Amino acid sequence: MATKIDGTKIARDIRSRVAQEVASSVASGAGVPGLATILVGDDPVGIVVVGHRGGRLTPVPGCVGPMTIAPLMVNTQRGAAWAKHSA
Repeated sequence: MATKIDGTKIARDIRSRVAQEVASSVASGAGVPGLATILVGDDPVGIVVVGHRGGRLTPVPGCVGPMTIAPLMVNTQRGAAWAKHSA
């Protein structure tokens, strides 16, 4: 038998629990946690998806969610050079 769950409520509960843990950690002097996202390439859909996911983390009090975008051509060239030397 299938069990129906409320994903929105579960997500809200998890965010609340994480927010409490972050506040406790910061209060004890452990520092503010951070998040960095590295998006390789310039795919517009990827940028939207990463921005959305990163935005889901920034509402947690004390957290920071910067997004860094690495240029596609540079990473393509590095990947090609790595593949050439690995072959």
